[in-house]
Amino acid sequence: MSFTAPLRLCVAVSGLFLAAIGPDVIAQPVAPAALRPTLTNVEFLEQFAATNRFRLGQPTAITITPDASAVLFLRAENGRSFKQDLWMFDIASKQERLLLTADQLLGGQEENLSPEELARRERMRMSSRGISSYQVSDDGKQLLVPLSGNLFITDFISAFKDEPKTLQLTTLGGSIDPQLSPSGGMVAYVRGGELLVQETNEYPAPDGRTETLVSPQASGNVTYGEAEFVA
Repeated sequence: MSFTAPLRLCVAVSGLFLAAIGPDVIAQPVAPAALRPTLTNVEFLEQFAATNRFRLGQPTAITITPDASAVLFLRAENGRSFKQDLWMFDIASKQERLLLTADQLLGGQEENLSPEELARRERMRMSSRGISSYQVSDDGKQLLVPLSGNLFITDFISAFKDEPKTLQLTTLGGSIDPQLSPSGGMVAYVRGGELLVQETNEYPAPDGRTETLVSPQASGNVTYGEAEFVA
């Protein structure tokens, strides 16, 4: 049997089927109601979307301080806010309280995320605003907070006393993925596809460039310090 024989058989069967059901049935459109089923539990679906799957307001990024005196965590102010701040649970008093806010670090200015930071958060499936991450030095004395493309170092004791002493390490924006050294004396970060380091106890110069470039300079499609977006 040739290849075309089964094909002719299929065409013939299809023709008999179409003739049997009639042209009226073929031409009749599908009812729109069948394509748009009635939604139920609309209130639940709205809450599910507005609360980011009921996860907003829950503690995240939970960290125990090196001396085990407190537990740090990030949390939004309510179950419908994407803006997170840094909170602390004091083990001795068994009380929680707000430790550091994004507004305190930015001085009331609006948060501005660079395209690189937006891409990084997309890769990590992060939708939060405000303080999205932080690090604690091994001695528990310093907090590193990346925010709005810049890096901030805050003295933990001063923040505990509601008088946070904060040093802004970078001012040019676009600084992402910072990593604090174990001693807390240095911080490495990526900006413009290049890997840089800076001491945490030195105020930046007026142009913000007190950092040291430790990777080759980025050129063309070659960057350093972070994986390519697709990777």
